[in-house]
Amino acid sequence: MEDSLRHVWQYSRLVSGQVKLPDSYVHRDERGYSHDIEKYLHPHQVELLARELLLHADRSGRPTGHSLANWPDFVNVKSALDKFANDVHEDNPNTDIMLTLHRIAQAQFPGFSRLTRAKIGRYLAMYRTPALRAIFEEHLGIDVDTYFVLTFAVIASALNRVQMNTTTDYEILGVDRSQSTRFFERISGSLEPMRKKLIDTQRQNDCWEYTFNALHFYPLISLFPDHPERVMCPLPPALERRLLEGLYFDLVDAKGFPNAFGDAFESITGRILRSLEPRYEVEEVQPKKIKKVRYDGTDWIVRSHGNCAFVECKSKRLSLSGRVAEQVSDLEKDMVKLAEAVVQNYANIHREMQDKQEEDCLYFNIVTTLEDWILFSNITTTMLHSHVVDQLSKKSLPAELIDKVPYRVLSFEGAIYTCATLKVQSMIEVFGLEKNPDFNGLLFLTNLKSRFQNADTDSVGNFEDDFNTLILPVIEKSKIAMSQSASKSIGATVHL
Repeated sequence: MEDSLRHVWQYSRLVSGQVKLPDSYVHRDERGYSHDIEKYLHPHQVELLARELLLHADRSGRPTGHSLANWPDFVNVKSALDKFANDVHEDNPNTDIMLTLHRIAQAQFPGFSRLTRAKIGRYLAMYRTPALRAIFEEHLGIDVDTYFVLTFAVIASALNRVQMNTTTDYEILGVDRSQSTRFFERISGSLEPMRKKLIDTQRQNDCWEYTFNALHFYPLISLFPDHPERVMCPLPPALERRLLEGLYFDLVDAKGFPNAFGDAFESITGRILRSLEPRYEVEEVQPKKIKKVRYDGTDWIVRSHGNCAFVECKSKRLSLSGRVAEQVSDLEKDMVKLAEAVVQNYANIHREMQDKQEEDCLYFNIVTTLEDWILFSNITTTMLHSHVVDQLSKKSLPAELIDKVPYRVLSFEGAIYTCATLKVQSMIEVFGLEKNPDFNGLLFLTNLKSRFQNADTDSVGNFEDDFNTLILPVIEKSKIAMSQSASKSIGATVHL
């Protein structure tokens, strides 16, 4: 197993980071031509391979005569996985095609989100907000800045070597042993408990390919009970997601977390919206009372002459059951929640439309989510729309609001690209018309990037500055310390 996980690490770096395989990997045909494996091996397939290795790989340590570094052995394993995935679909002839497309998108699309300084910076900015920082540090016992320094260091290590030691001294980075210990405890797992969890959660049906992967929660795995500090990271992208997006699951049950997390997300959303000034007027909406009833209203309003976008921030993410969607009802529960956010914003917009009576003003209903819900298949967009219509009726809001006021659901990354486009285009050009099918779900952002290419996203939010301000001094300080240590070693050698 250890040998196989090393090869998984190489394949993961190849398909996710374009790092070439070592020359020892014999992936050529009889004429000597390369098979170019990266053209038809994808990140989600590498993660599936790793999951199945945890379940089924030989753990005796004895040589088997086979290796994933060899082309025939690799092809046999991949073909077996592909065949099983196809077989379980054939055994379930009543599988909903649109539901399958939803699962495929949920499994594959996250692999296209690249780790950048700005991405780390925006999570850093969120968790640095005072209320969320206090909950973070009390619940995890790690300083926020220390956590992100370790995050950067450990991800960098995993990209360069498959093995690491959780007892490594990070004092050179300003991190004490107690905090690094707590950091690694959250993301490290032992083989047997991970295998048991996989066995308990696996499905031998058309959801087999998309179900729980223990490496998403414990991306560092220890294979040696006598040496739990020796861990492997076969999937660096899974480590990245666990340390950033996965923080949510470490804190979700902490007292006060939902409100603090929601407020923090509103804060960083406001930060990207502020980048639209002075082209647009950006207003942070304050709660108000109408006939002694408190209305929180929308979170942000962006205005220009004749255009007005109400922006509602929702930190809720699509649940694991909603992503796998073994039953349509699993997905529907989440779509109902998302529809509630859309309709809540419609209520805010309708209230302003009645108050101001501006016939020539075009309104837009924008809901931003921290993580991408990946509204790709027709089943998600149709289901969402159906619940929006239903909830408008239940709240006695005019049904024609949907026709008059287009709604868009944007992930945070999608909102950044949208803001970058709004800096040079009008709202109507960006958000388009509701009747256009090219603007449904994920197609909106795809269409936007096609119409307005190479938008300057670096100018939106400036989250890279948060990363640089924290990390660059740490890197420089560690370089100086290492240089001084090397000088002392040389001096001692000369003296001897």
